[in-house]
Formats: sequence, structure tokens, C-alpha cells
Amino acid sequence: MRVAVAQLDTARDAPGLRGATDLVLDAVERAAGAHAADVVVLPEYASGWAEPVDADLALPDGGDLLPAVRDLAARLGVAVVLGLLIPTAEPGRAHNVTVVVGADGDELGRYTKVHLYDAYGARESDVLDAGDPATAGAPLVVTVATAAGSLRLGVVTCYDLRFPESVRALVDADGGPPDVVAVGAAWAAGEGKADQLRVLARARAIESTAYVALASQSGAGRVGGSAVVDPRGIVLSQVSDDAPTPAIAVADVDLEQLAAVRSASPVLAHRRYGVHPLS
Repeated sequence: MRVAVAQLDTARDAPGLRGATDLVLDAVERAAGAHAADVVVLPEYASGWAEPVDADLALPDGGDLLPAVRDLAARLGVAVVLGLLIPTAEPGRAHNVTVVVGADGDELGRYTKVHLYDAYGARESDVLDAGDPATAGAPLVVTVATAAGSLRLGVVTCYDLRFPESVRALVDADGGPPDVVAVGAAWAAGEGKADQLRVLARARAIESTAYVALASQSGAGRVGGSAVVDPRGIVLSQVSDDAPTPAIAVADVDLEQLAAVRSASPVLAHRRYGVHPLS
């Protein structure tokens, strides 16, 4: 199966931004059409981004964007991983939610970001409520089926990459480890931050012997860095940080090679420690 990552700039003041919905749909159409992708991973805040993040960006159940993506996914026969801001019941608060849409347009699952980015001077927790790692929605691993076949897909979001236990929890999910870990990000810019993102994505791939599909926001205040990494930590495809958006990178997921890597490097079988949520 072919996986695509789409690098977007959905900032309110992005140059030439036609609206987040148009940008997302354009990215999905390009990935499924010109690049023949079976799965398209989009960044977090695909529905809209600002610095600092505010609850005005949140749309009830994804607003018009989620149904538009579901319709397009069904029409093109492509699965989509989409980052949204969805308001909570409390005014002025929101959840950072990743929705996985199947190739038939059905919603396969939702993951609410567990680790909020309260670092380097930012405070997502001023607006966002974290997901509960002990609930059924975290960790999220779903089976994605397309005309090209099926794969197990796990989901984490941006700052989660700094916590190896987040991806390790996906490995321990019912049904076995994921083939692909989808990461939506709006990784904050700063000294050394782009290198940190690349290192963390490769490390999560190596230690979990899984593909990592990283779709990251670019533009002012964000580093880009979208890439597909194989289970050995090799970058198969990547987008330049300053590429005009939407920019697409694609790579084929080879399940036979994945099995061979896990056989040669059986780190998952050799583990002596488990992962459990903190109270």
C-alpha cells in the first residue's frame, strides 16, 4: 500500500490561503490522484492554526471539513488521517482530535491528543483539554482497508513523539503492533527543533519496528519536516521544509519487509517492561 503525507500551512494569515477545507481537499485529491496513494496523512490543526492556538479555531465535530473529507475519501477510495480542533462542552475549551476515515468514507476511530505542548514558552493547556490515555480512544490502532490491501494504523499527535511510551502503547494495543504510525504535527520552530523532529520520528520507527508517516505543518512558526520513515529508521520520502503547500511525499509500505525487519530485530519480543498510564 502507498502512504502519503501532506504538508500544509493552515494558518489564518497564510499567504494565498483559500480556506483550510479547500487546502485539505486539494491535498487529498493530489495524493490519491497524481501520487496514487491509498492512505493520506494530514497534519494536526488541518482545520486551522494560529499562534497561540485559540478556541475560535474549534468547529463542532469538524464543521464542514470532516463531512467533506469523508465524501471525498469514499469517492476516491482513499483512507484519510485528519487533525481537527473540536470544542468541548465548556466554553472556550477544545480537544485536539485526530480522525481516521476509511476508504469507504466511514469513520474508523478518533484519538484525542494526550500530551499537550506546554513547553518552550507555549501553553496548549490554556485552551485544550488532554485526552485520557486510559480510555478506549487512546491508544488508537485501527485496521485500514483499501483496494490495495489492509494495514494496521496507529495514531499519535505532535508532542506525543517526545514520549516513547505513546508509541509503545500502540504496540501493546489489542491485535498486535501497528504497521504504520501516523503522526500529525504542527511542530514549533526554534533552534534545533527541526532536527529534533527528524530524530524523534526515526527513533520511534526504529524502536517500534514500524513505518512512521509524519505529516507536519509548515509556514511561520512551524518547521515542516513531513516524511515517511521505514522500520529501520531510513527516510524513504520527505518534503522540503519550505515547499509550497500542499506538498506531498509518498512511499510504499512493504509488509513483507516489515516482517523481515521484525524477525531480524525482535526488540518487541525482547522487551522486559510494559507501559501503563500514570494516575
